[in-house]
Formats: sequence, C-alpha cells, structure tokens
Amino acid sequence: MPVLKKRDVNGNARSLAPAEELWAGGAVAAPGSEPVQSPGVPGWLPVCGNERCRTSWLKLWRRRLTPRFEGAWACSPRCLEEMLRAAMAREAPTQTEEMAPGEAHQHRVPLGLMLYSQGVITQEQLRTALDAQRQAAEHGQPARRIGRWLIQQQSLTEVQLARALSAQWNCPLYSAERLEVKQAAPLLPRLLVESCGVLPLRRTGSGRLLVAYEDRLDHCVNLALERMHRRPVEAGVMPSSEFRSARAELIQARFPKLRLIEVANRSVMVRAMVRRIEDFQPLDAALVRIHEYFWLRMWRTIDRHPESAEDLLAVESDFR
Repeated sequence: MPVLKKRDVNGNARSLAPAEELWAGGAVAAPGSEPVQSPGVPGWLPVCGNERCRTSWLKLWRRRLTPRFEGAWACSPRCLEEMLRAAMAREAPTQTEEMAPGEAHQHRVPLGLMLYSQGVITQEQLRTALDAQRQAAEHGQPARRIGRWLIQQQSLTEVQLARALSAQWNCPLYSAERLEVKQAAPLLPRLLVESCGVLPLRRTGSGRLLVAYEDRLDHCVNLALERMHRRPVEAGVMPSSEFRSARAELIQARFPKLRLIEVANRSVMVRAMVRRIEDFQPLDAALVRIHEYFWLRMWRTIDRHPESAEDLLAVESDFR
C-alpha cells in the first residue's frame, strides 16, 4: 500500500502510517504477525489474558468484551479458568504464612521485658503476671497475652499497652477518631473484619489505606489489601476498648454483597468462581488469599467503584 503524504502546519511533508498498522489500535504490528493491541485502545484482535490461549482466529466471531480478570480479558470460559488457576497457584500458602500466629515473630523483644526496661512496670508486677499466665495454662484456661494479665492486676492501662505494642511492632498508634465508616466498609468483607481481628479505617488523601489491630499486626491481611486495592497499607494498633467499639460500629455498616462457598478442593473452587464471573460479567476482578479464605472481588465499573463491587469468599472444607 502506498504511503500517504500530508503537509503539516510548517509546510513539511510527513508520512501517514499505512492502513494495516491502524487496525492494531495504534500499535505497529510486524508483517505476518497478529496485530498488537495498545493498552486502553480497542484493537482488531483483542489479546486474551490466558498466556496459553490458542484460539486467536476465533476472536473474529466473539463479540464478548467481558469478563475481565486482573486487568486482562478472558476470551472464553476455558481461558478464564486457566487464568483463575494461575492466580490461585500464585496465592497458594507458603510455610511462613501457614505458621501459627503465636509462632511468628519470635525475634521481637517480649512485651513484658520491654515494659519493664522502660520503667512502666516493676519486676514484681511482671513476675506476678507471668505466674498468673502460667497457672492459667496449667489449668487449661484460654490463653491470654501478658499485657491482658497486667491490665487485670491494674499494673497497666490500655493506652500504655497500646503504646508498648506500637513500639514493639514499630507501627503507628491509632485512635477510633480515624474511622470513616463509608470509606472503610468497602475495603474488606464483613466476615473477614470479624474473623481476622482487623479494623479498616479509611483512605488517606495520598491514597494509603489505614488499618488497625488490637494486639498484633497480620501481614497476610495487609498484603492482601495492598494487592486487592493497589494501594499501600499503613497498619497500626489501637487501644482495646476503642478498637472493639469502632469495629462494632463498622460491622453495622453496609458492605459489598458477599457470597460464601465451601468446596471440597481447589479444582471445584476454580469452577465455581468461573461460573460466578461468567454470570456477573465484571469489567475487572481480582483474587487474593487471606489465611484459609480465597477472596474474589468483582467490579461492574472499570474504575473499581465500591458501589459496583461484589465479593465471593471460598474456603476448602479440608483446609486444616
């Protein structure tokens, strides 16, 4: 095809791209290869998000523009299933993540020793709390952290404990005044707020997500929030009474619609998610794992507006 010439405002001749190159949505395709799609520009043949897709020639007869999963288009339910399997393999638990909460971060300075070294409590108060903790364990009573025993014997206040935890975890100390219910409710499903001991607070002006914990930070939750919302998370601790009051207020708020399923294995889980995504036809969707839960969120808008979101939580019946 001849190359066309056009005079610009300065009178200089410039070449126009051949028509074949324009079919690729603004991107130049090599001769004899499949046209390339530019991001955000409709192309002659859209690119399937499944790396092993081998049905490019069928795309001419496929008029579906959705569903999209993690920013990529799925040309068929079979390709969507392959994309979900890859995402689920990526989210598979590691040995570190499966470690029991009490076994993690043993390298941190023990809280009682930190309080004693700072002069907040005396050696006698620390010894009394440790003895009470040991005796309770010997009698089969529920485990309680040393800070709770110190509060019970009136050697420590909730605010002092929260400050000590903030220093131990090297994180901010939050107050319940930080809670913005309308911003916090769409950040995490209600079930995970209740079961993971986490309190989403708000989005900051710079886009960071603030979340609070009562006793210890959960890095699995923090990482999942960062990946789901594509925003950095700043986690901190909050005094117990404030934390519980704020969480009770948040739980009463309106959360995105949620479906909970329990399946026998991950193959069944993938097929169930494929069916739900095909029914919902989202403009975007994402999958992350929080402990035993696989959290799938779908959006009806390309900008991931919270009002358009719907959640699906899936758990294996034989996870543990």
